Amino acid sequence: MARTIAFVCSLGDLTVGWDATNDADMIPIIQKMLDSKIRFHITRKRKKVEVEKLTQALDARKITLPDESLQRLKMAGLLMVGAFMMGESTGEIAETAEQVIENDTVATQPAGGG
Repeated sequence: MARTIAFVCSLGDLTVGWDATNDADMIPIIQKMLDSKIRFHITRKRKKVEVEKLTQALDARKITLPDESLQRLKMAGLLMVGAFMMGESTGEIAETAEQVIENDTVATQPAGGG
């Protein structure tokens, strides 16, 4: 999983990941979200670390598992959902689907108010 978008909304936090080979399929989906005023805040890339011991995982701010690993954990009854930690914002807002694809982002719904 080379690409991610973290969605922060009233339903909770969800990180969606996909392989770069699926970028062409993701662009129209992301463009539709941009058209509905979803904002994509670009975050700084983090160095990926291979976790070799359980104690290393406890220090990690974000752990990403490929889908096959998630399926094995679920079948074994070991899958649990933990806390969401988003990356540090660069202060930039992605304006195109291509910018979203090229960066880790946090997506937020448009602000509402009265």
